[in-house]
Amino acid sequence: MTRVDVIRRDLMKDLQYVVREELQRRRRYTRKQRTRYAPHDVCLIYIRTRCTMAVRLFKAFLVLALISLALPAFAQSPALSTLDEKAVRGLMLIVTRSNVQEGVQLLDEAATGGSDEAKYRLGWLYMQDVVGAPDNDRAFEYLSAVKGEFKTGASILIGVIYAQGSKNIPVNRETTERIFGEVADILHDELRKFAALPAPASPSDMRARMMMYENSVTLRGYADKYGIKLKGWQK
Repeated sequence: MTRVDVIRRDLMKDLQYVVREELQRRRRYTRKQRTRYAPHDVCLIYIRTRCTMAVRLFKAFLVLALISLALPAFAQSPALSTLDEKAVRGLMLIVTRSNVQEGVQLLDEAATGGSDEAKYRLGWLYMQDVVGAPDNDRAFEYLSAVKGEFKTGASILIGVIYAQGSKNIPVNRETTERIFGEVADILHDELRKFAALPAPASPSDMRARMMMYENSVTLRGYADKYGIKLKGWQK
């Protein structure tokens, strides 16, 4: 099963949930209006609610169709390992709010098994209020263990943790500046490398470029937030 298959499957499940909830909500609304208005008014309300529901469902199907058309561009991506599939599935459950608890459990299982993406995602999540109160100490544990292609993004978040501090990590602006500077140098090197190469010809190459762009935007945003000057990045 590829990453595309996992995302398409989850999108279909989420769409089915939206359709079911919309139908139930409209039925409850129509029943409620029957006790308040005359029969001919109820008929008009019924038609109007059905039209509104049809428009909303059409929009949902349209979004799904557009996403489905875009996904085949990545269809040649390699098959996901069991750990990566767990990480993708867990992240989708959390982002869509379908089942946050199960999503965190899947990510934790993938991280325990050695998935760097799962470690990175969990580190970011524990810095937010998505799975509970922010916990920078726990986030630091996950982020410090990240290697490979997610190492740069994890380093940025570690720098943020030193800027914010936590129960066990005192605020250290100098460390944040050092980490941000090191990451900026890495991103500059990646940018020069990609600039010398032709347009991306494979999904993996496109993925690497997208991650570089995402990390660049993230780094600049946090640098501006904490007033840290990055050489050649800010005015």
